[in-house]
Amino acid sequence: MNTPSPTHFKVLHVIPTLRTGGAERLVADLLSAASTFSKNYALLTLYQPEGTPLEAKLREKGVPIYALTKRPGLDLRLIPQIRRALTHINPNVLHTHLYAFRYCLLPARLCRISVHVHTLHTLATHEDLRVFRNLYAFAFRHALAHPVAVSPAVARSALATYGSLPQLSQIPNGIALDDYTSITRTCSSRPSRIVLLNVARLEPVKNHLFLLEIAKFLHPLLPSFELWIAGDGPLRKSLEKVLRFTNLANHIKLLGNVADLRVLYASAQIFLLPSLREGLPMALLEAMAAGLPVIASPVGGVPDVISHGKNGILLQPEDPASWARTVYHLALDGDRRLSLGLAARETVVQRFNIQHTLQQYHALYIRLLEAVSRPSA
Repeated sequence: MNTPSPTHFKVLHVIPTLRTGGAERLVADLLSAASTFSKNYALLTLYQPEGTPLEAKLREKGVPIYALTKRPGLDLRLIPQIRRALTHINPNVLHTHLYAFRYCLLPARLCRISVHVHTLHTLATHEDLRVFRNLYAFAFRHALAHPVAVSPAVARSALATYGSLPQLSQIPNGIALDDYTSITRTCSSRPSRIVLLNVARLEPVKNHLFLLEIAKFLHPLLPSFELWIAGDGPLRKSLEKVLRFTNLANHIKLLGNVADLRVLYASAQIFLLPSLREGLPMALLEAMAAGLPVIASPVGGVPDVISHGKNGILLQPEDPASWARTVYHLALDGDRRLSLGLAARETVVQRFNIQHTLQQYHALYIRLLEAVSRPSA
């Protein structure tokens, strides 16, 4: 087999949906960036199109999007569907994300796909259901797929869960910097309104109920604050119910999925991320690139990005009163907000550019394609 030239090999990314989670945003940004120099990148979703902003973004860029007809729950009908899709699209590189891996492994082998890369977006113990972890371990150990961790914390988790993985790579997430670094920040010690922002899918691991507890303690200290929560998910009804029984309904806005998050980043003064588990959150990188000061919990890959007191603040997600006091003091100190935000932006500009992320994946594809093309000794 001859290795395709760097400008001609075809890459197919596979992900369950194009909703607004971090993995989905990374894939959309990678494909958008790749579309500027190559027409050989495409996307396959397990579910039918849902009209999301990320779908619209990729269609505008001219990225081919293919879709399957997955049903909720375990759906083994996808395996022959994926095999037919791979036969039709004929990629040289298959790049899977999230639980798409479990459905793609066998079709990739049957179709003799040259290279299969899988990005680990979160800690390995939560990458997929427990019952499938042996499948991941077998595939990685026997070089059926090449694992890529998005942060050192995710890499450590993969090694602890799957054992020795000599082929494990680390490629950090990146974002489209120009979308966020164009947002300007000014110093204001006592703004008339302080907007706190959280961007995350509404699920227990993102700890939104803790955010509401922070708001409860903050209200007597800073009556003019607003907390904006952008995202959707299974916890929305529960959060709405809690809000109905508090006096904070006028201070907290559940915004749902927002098509253009830049508007929120530009309008907010402080970004809050009290998650219980993370890989390398895209929303964190976006907020930092927008120059927002960040208060976050030191979980997963977050401490790999934030150095406490230098480019952000790290607090354990255990004491909402402590978070509220930290927010209060930061809200009153415009110089501190500005300095933290500028340091945060510099961190992302230096380390988390989507162009760098794409280049690293591109180099990985070429290296793996060259390896499989070499004749055996």
